[in-house]
Amino acid sequence: MKAAGFSSVIVDTVVHEREAPSVSAFWASFQRTNPPLMLLREKLGADQWKKLEPVIFSKLQQELGTGAISSRARAHLGIGVC
Repeated sequence: MKAAGFSSVIVDTVVHEREAPSVSAFWASFQRTNPPLMLLREKLGADQWKKLEPVIFSKLQQELGTGAISSRARAHLGIGVC
């Protein structure tokens, strides 16, 4: 940002923790709230998504189990003054 002409730059890191009672609940929420995934689903179309979605869900269950899960996302927010 300084290279772009901002004289004062501050970057804050924000962490958002998310808990779900099950992988199934996490996946259902993730499908509704994750824009890149929503775009992928739209781009693939309903028929291809019906084939892919169970594969993704199965992989999630293999990796995360079936119980409650917690996830953490980090965002770096930059503020600059001209």
